[in-house]
Amino acid sequence: MVNSVDLNIGTMCNNNCRFCVVDHSRNPTHDCFEDIEKELEAFREKGVESVAFLGGEATIRRDIIEMISLAKKLGYAKIRIVSNGRMYCYPDFLEKIIKAGVNRFSVSIHAHNASLGDYLSRSKGSFTQTTTGIKNICKMGFSLDTNTVINKLNYKHLPEIVLFLNNLGVNNMHFSVINPMGNAMTNFDEMVPTLTEISPYIKKSLKICDKNNIYLTIDSLPFCILPECNRYKSELYDILTHVSFSKGNERDRFYWQERKKNKLKTKPKKCCSCRYFGVCEGIWKGYAKKFGFKEILPINGVEIHNLDQMKRIQGQGLKDI
Repeated sequence: MVNSVDLNIGTMCNNNCRFCVVDHSRNPTHDCFEDIEKELEAFREKGVESVAFLGGEATIRRDIIEMISLAKKLGYAKIRIVSNGRMYCYPDFLEKIIKAGVNRFSVSIHAHNASLGDYLSRSKGSFTQTTTGIKNICKMGFSLDTNTVINKLNYKHLPEIVLFLNNLGVNNMHFSVINPMGNAMTNFDEMVPTLTEISPYIKKSLKICDKNNIYLTIDSLPFCILPECNRYKSELYDILTHVSFSKGNERDRFYWQERKKNKLKTKPKKCCSCRYFGVCEGIWKGYAKKFGFKEILPINGVEIHNLDQMKRIQGQGLKDI
């Protein structure tokens, strides 16, 4: 049963990240409240209990409080905002959205210092606002998870980013391998490292996480890359999620996992012989077009389809999610 929906409410943002999948040279969108209202009602009627608002940057909308309040009124048990966290530096705003109904926070942060953070976001002062926002969420007793997009300028600092975030009070983290679309494609040479380059720093980060009881997952890292770390790869944990976003004068609905696997990512024929073929989504098409498949090496063995099977075969204890 699908019990989660991600509502994209527009591409307007107060950052212009160099690695963003959105091309911010185009006119940003700002979806009307009535369309979002219809989506919230429709998915709730289907029994969906969890909703996430994302963009763009959801928190800069003037009607975001109204949207959250409506979701709570309709009976959504879990209400989450995916954000760059800058607006959370204002305690009054944070208190308002919590009172309206937000009980889950996902904050994107991609650096461990202001120099790198502001350069990546192309917005001076954004890093300080985001880190202040994270501190404020933690002070108010709410847990949050963070997302860090791995790019060419931050991958060597991934272990430092993990320690920095943990010192802020974050225990749940996520790494996303950069998707070469939008700004990321425009800035490909500056932003996109190879899987081979990033692998040792991911491995170092995971060792830090294990030592400090930090929960970390990794998105879009093929299972043949760092196979000893496959238990951390998010494909094993993904909950089937609806996504809804504006497409012209209509809203496009799809399952995010299916969209990634069937339209946004690709695999070479040699992957058919890999034991992880059933769970691995492959690599981003933009990455494959530039670098090819030379890093992809099928792994022989008993075919693995899910997390429970991997645990039985490998005998690896994992944290519950």
